Formats: sequence, C-alpha cells, structure tokens
Amino acid sequence: MVTNNSTTDFTCHPLAIIIIGASGDLAKRKTYPSLFSLYQSRLLPPQTILYGYGRSPLTHASLRQKIRPHLPQHHDVKLLESFLDICFYQRGAGYDDTHAFYSMHQSISITCSLARNHLFYLAIPPNLFHTATATITQSFASIPHDSLRIIIEKPFGRDLESYLLLSSSLSNLITESQMFRIDHYLGKDMLKTLPSLRFNNPWAKAIWNKEHISQVIISMKETIGTHGRGGYFDHYGAIRDVIQNHLLQVMSLVAMEEPAKDSGVEGLRDAKCQVLACTRIPSREDCVVGQYDGYTEDATVPNGSCTPTFAVVRLFVDNERWRGVPFILLTGKALDEKNAQVQIMFHGSGRNGARSGDLKDELILNIQPENQISLTTNVKEKGYNEGISRERMVLHRNEDTSSNHQMKGDDAYSKLIYDALKGNSSSFVRDDELRLSWEIFSPLLHQIENVNPFPYTFGSQGPPQAQRLLLLEDCGICPNQTKIRLSKL
Repeated sequence: MVTNNSTTDFTCHPLAIIIIGASGDLAKRKTYPSLFSLYQSRLLPPQTILYGYGRSPLTHASLRQKIRPHLPQHHDVKLLESFLDICFYQRGAGYDDTHAFYSMHQSISITCSLARNHLFYLAIPPNLFHTATATITQSFASIPHDSLRIIIEKPFGRDLESYLLLSSSLSNLITESQMFRIDHYLGKDMLKTLPSLRFNNPWAKAIWNKEHISQVIISMKETIGTHGRGGYFDHYGAIRDVIQNHLLQVMSLVAMEEPAKDSGVEGLRDAKCQVLACTRIPSREDCVVGQYDGYTEDATVPNGSCTPTFAVVRLFVDNERWRGVPFILLTGKALDEKNAQVQIMFHGSGRNGARSGDLKDELILNIQPENQISLTTNVKEKGYNEGISRERMVLHRNEDTSSNHQMKGDDAYSKLIYDALKGNSSSFVRDDELRLSWEIFSPLLHQIENVNPFPYTFGSQGPPQAQRLLLLEDCGICPNQTKIRLSKL
C-alpha cells in the first residue's frame, strides 16, 4: 500500500492554478472549460488566479481570446468575463526555462499575494513531464510541500520498462502525495457511482460473484477513425490508448472487494491493486486485434503500420470471487456505434422447461453517451400467454439539482480537478496500480508488436475473428443472433 497524505483542502484558501502547456489543444478543449465549470459552480476559492505557461507568443489578452470560443457561450456574459479576467499568461522558451518559470512565480505573488496553494496541470506530452516538473520544483522552491500538487495526463509510458523510468524520474522530484495521475474515465458519473451501487445494496452484494455471473464485457466503441491523430495514435494503438488504462480501471472497480471501513481515501485504490495483483497475464490466444480499412491512408500513419485500431482482450481474476469468470475488454475505432458500457451476464436458471440460454439476465451500466443502468430479465408474457418474454428495465441517472453548486452534466475533468483540489486521491491512479497494469499487459504488447491485425470495414462491428473471445455460444446466443449481440456491445 502507498499512502497519500495530501489532506490540505485547496478550496478553502487563495489559490493559484498553473496550466503548463496553456497554448495547446488539451488546455483549450478540456482544462480551461473544466476550470470554468468549477468557477461558475463557485467551487473555486474567491481569490483564485489561473496562470498559463507556454511557448507560443501570446499575451494575457490573446490567451483569453484563444480560450473564449471553447467556453460555454450561453452563460451570463459577466460571469464569463470575470472568469477570463483571472486568466493570465507567461511565455517561455521551453519547459526548462527556469527564468520564465521564476518570473511567472513572481507575477503570481504580485497578482494574488495570498495564494499559498498551487496546483499545476501538465497539459503537455509525457516526454516533457520530467523537464517541466524539475523546473517547477526549482522555480517554486519556496512553496511548502503540502501546498504544491501536480496533475499529469496519460499516457504513462508504453510498457513496464518505460513506465518505471518515468516513475523513477518523477519520484526523485516530488512525492506520491503531490502527484495526481489523471484518468478522465475515473471522473465519469457511472464509475463514481459503481462502488456505492455494489456495496450499499444487499442484492448487489449477493450476486456479485462467480456463482451468479458468467462473464463481464467492458467496452468502449467509437464511430470515428483517427481523424488526423494518426501520428499520435500509431505510437500507442488500441490496447495502450484505451484498454491498459481506461477499461482496466473499470474492470478493477467492477471486480474489487469492498474497501475496509477504516482505510480512508486509499482504501479504494488498495482494493483495486488487490484485483490487479490477482489478474492473470493474458496470452496471445486471449487477444484479437484489428485495423480498419483505410487507416494507413492517413498521411501521418507509416505505410504498412501494424498498429491495431481494434482490440479485444480476455482477462481472468484468479481469486475466490472471480476464478473462471472471463472479463472481456473491447475497444475500437471506426465501428458501428459510439458508446461505453459494462455488460454483466448472469448464469441461466433453465426453469420451466425453457432453454437455459433464454433465461440469462443481463445488467448493463452505461458510461456514455447515456448515463443509465438497465436490467434485461425474464418475466411472464403479458395477457393470457404463459410464455416467458425478455423485458428491459432502465434506470436513468438524471442530473442532481439538489445543490446550487452542482456541476452540470458528466464533466469528468471538472470533477477530477475538484477532487485534486480537495486532496481526494481516490479517483487518481497510484504508482503501484500502474506498475501492476503494465505487468499485466507488457508481455502481450511485446508479443503482438509486429503481428498483422485482422482487417475490418469502417463502420462495421470489427473483425469477425473477435467473436471467438466474446463467448457468444456460452451466453445463449444463437448463431443467427450474432449480429444483434455485437451491435449492443
């Protein structure tokens, strides 16, 4: 267990939030809009300053003009302008420019003299994390340890070896308690809801095991291709981009044991690590990869690239609760629909003379685009017929309006930034979690490095070869129903 002692609440005192890479795409599309969401919900301290750092030749005014189109335009104009008024900019020659960083520190001290707490958001590529963090710790050395936190974005390495190098380089500069590795999936409302759904309902506790669950499919599907991001995507591929991080995090929440009552904020992360430690390393036979037709036509993608744009991996958690239950992690670009969900399939009862496959219930937790829980189960048909019919019952997770300070919609980034400000580390990825996740996937990734992926048509359900890992026959799905089942993944 790794303990995170960041308990200082940054929302209670004057605050400086520094966006490193403020002139980049991530900052304007995600970081600034998320901070505006917190600002309009009055979740930031009254005395807050936002300082951006970048290499682009911007001024305070031009930065504000750059981010303005990415902020909601239907809100109170005065509110929007007051937010932009606290946005400032510091230009530097690079992320090792200690003079520019120190100058920014001085400007923050003058503009918001009471700002003791500092949150840095590194909206930059991972190869710059060490350089930027080293410059921050040098230029902001007067900031107390418990008043400085740093948020970093995935990808956290390409395999176990590269992650260990990254982790070692950062741990020499800052402590684990200061580091918040953000995975925006962990800010999704359904995933924040999942532990309470599992552990606060007797019915869920009773059925959440191998005695009742036959398999779990966790999927994230996209209808678009790489769309100009081929150069970036080709360096990582579908498993590194989605499965090793987002979907494995979802799996650990689905499979973990209930955290100990006295374990505090680290209990959830301890429980996730226990699952990962029990997860069997997948073999080549546990994986199918595909690539949509036309992927290599992207000018930024090398000719003959073997990078998968589709992947399905079968994992097994070798503990008493889950032994023998397959967890299927599936992702793909250029597919027939866009969604992300957890599909929990139960064993059939085989009662009343009906085929076992007809009686298998299914619980679906929709992560996006709908935020809902649905149960497909078997009930008596309406009317005089005594047959059994399949019924789907849906619970919609509507927006909570009980608080005037409630953030609107499922703004995962806003929720996670707010957690970082509050010192709540439970929704961030810990060092040992990442080590375990790379231990699971690195051997497989090295095995398939130069394997040609199966081709599939843009807008299809992926390569047909993936069906063998989806265990369709075991789920009671007839061969002629295969298309229907896959379209619901």
